[in-house]
Amino acid sequence: MKSVIHPIYTKRLILRPFEYKDINDVHEYASDPDITKYMLFGPNTLEETKSFVHLIVETWYHEEPLKHYEMIVEKDGQVLGAVSIHLADDLLEGEMGWILKSSYWNQGYITEAATALKEFAIMELKVKRIVSHCDARNIGSMKVMEKIGLKRLSLTKNVRREKKSLEYVFDELCYEATF
Repeated sequence: MKSVIHPIYTKRLILRPFEYKDINDVHEYASDPDITKYMLFGPNTLEETKSFVHLIVETWYHEEPLKHYEMIVEKDGQVLGAVSIHLADDLLEGEMGWILKSSYWNQGYITEAATALKEFAIMELKVKRIVSHCDARNIGSMKVMEKIGLKRLSLTKNVRREKKSLEYVFDELCYEATF
């Protein structure tokens, strides 16, 4: 029987597994062009969001060992966004990411959530290295990476696509921390 992963509590937030009931809240940020402009996906159609949430829920309850920790970020019953860590096959390295509704930007929520997930990954999952990537134009994500203790590792030129032309024109930053 798979062990149950309990929610992670911070001073202001709850990080919990995705549920089917989250589809509309997830779609609110996943379909927003301003929020997804630096992401590799989006903006999503409702069907794309439904497929994503269903995949995440099914993975959470059936993957063994669990390598994909996608967590809803919630405050006072409201979904603000999500944080994730995807573990490598050896379970010793994880790649973190996050997304947040724009009405909650610049209030420290993602930094708080990402810090809690990073601590969970180190203490509970015994991860030895965490990496995170972002579009080099995404100042907000760069700041979060630095605030949670990741250090800039590299800048790779022309590896991110422009969504309309599909040409590789944007640069990507990689940050990391080892433990």
